[in-house]
Amino acid sequence: MGKIEKYKEVDTLPNVFTESEGFRKVFDNLRARFNRVIVELGSGHGDWLLKYALDNPQDLFVAIEIKGDRIWHGAKEAHTKQINNILFIHDDALRIEEYFPPETIDELWIQFPEPLPKKKHEKRRFTARNRLEAYYNLLKPKGKIIFKTDEPQLFKFTLEQLKDLSGFQVIHRDERFDLHRPNTGPLSVPTYYEKQHIDHGREVMLLILQKH
Repeated sequence: MGKIEKYKEVDTLPNVFTESEGFRKVFDNLRARFNRVIVELGSGHGDWLLKYALDNPQDLFVAIEIKGDRIWHGAKEAHTKQINNILFIHDDALRIEEYFPPETIDELWIQFPEPLPKKKHEKRRFTARNRLEAYYNLLKPKGKIIFKTDEPQLFKFTLEQLKDLSGFQVIHRDERFDLHRPNTGPLSVPTYYEKQHIDHGREVMLLILQKH
């Protein structure tokens, strides 16, 4: 199926949401049935999150991706295989606050986001201070942000944004994560783009934050 056909079909899938009101109704009904809520921003094809969801049927997963031809892959597979503990939001991840009530997310994964190096785009970076403050409100107490990048400047920028931001504690920092990957759990599984970065010799950096 070509890109145009994917764009046409993606928003007709029953597990894909393009506006917050419809998503909230389904999310509020579902979340009480699951132990945890796990969200990935900029989830791409959704293959990594799908595996995480399959391995943890007791948890509810939400993928957010703005590119319809990418999110189609994960949403189509989940629908076809009747994987019912994952939902897909086809929208800009910067609108996450419109979709989730406060203190409803246990884990927020940000994996290899666009670095947006230009100064004028600073506030649109997924780890800008204004975004971290928004995530703080959405996370449950002790909720976590798991951030991975292969861009040293973005990693440095993120650390700078955390200065004087008292709501988070850095519980893990690894600037050569690909050399210290665990054997089990979601951190042991590289994303599609992470595999490419490692194959090209780029080092992966990991930062895990926990809400106080």
